[in-house]
Amino acid sequence: MDLSKYNGLKETGLRVRTGGASMTAEQWNRRYPVGTKVRYYHIKNVNKGVETETLSEAWTLGHGAAVVKVKGRAGGVSLDHLDVPVGSSEVQG
Repeated sequence: MDLSKYNGLKETGLRVRTGGASMTAEQWNRRYPVGTKVRYYHIKNVNKGVETETLSEAWTLGHGAAVVKVKGRAGGVSLDHLDVPVGSSEVQG
């Protein structure tokens, strides 16, 4: 599949990558409170995503993936599939 047409989908300065697989549930929870506005990508880095918000703290699945519950989706979604818009809630500290 040629994904070249999706290059540039994430314009610099508009969104912050969450760190994906490199961000643990604990790191996410320290940085982003429940209610943080996020953009969820059903297909990682391919579609335009859907704006939503977190409904839970993140947790780690048995196989090691970090996930969080978001509004409008059943179950937990991988942190790999989320971006946090610049200016969203971030724990100060």
